[in-house]
Amino acid sequence: MKNGVAIYGGFNGIETTLAERDYKANETILSGDIGANGAFKSNAPMTRAQMAKVIVLAFGLTPGGTSTFNDVPRTHWSYDYIAALENVGISLGDNGNFKPDEPVTRAQFVAFMYGAMNG
Repeated sequence: MKNGVAIYGGFNGIETTLAERDYKANETILSGDIGANGAFKSNAPMTRAQMAKVIVLAFGLTPGGTSTFNDVPRTHWSYDYIAALENVGISLGDNGNFKPDEPVTRAQFVAFMYGAMNG
């Protein structure tokens, strides 16, 4: 993971230290419209494209490269993030597709994180 970046969960909002967190009682959920038209919709599901951006930035990867996914045109806002994940082997896609605008499932989230942490 990129130096200075950490992922913490288990907070209910009133804690002042990491020791006060309770990850069993306070489930952490990543979701939201990240940067879409300047809005933040905290209850919207996170898309696979948004997850690609989060992984690239959190793990200090360089956006860019070439993507071979059929459903990610160069004009898609997340092309460089998806290409970066593909180029380092974090994302393999599904039958030649990345499905950038579909919500990321729990299983896909785990696969992204596993690939980023062990790649």
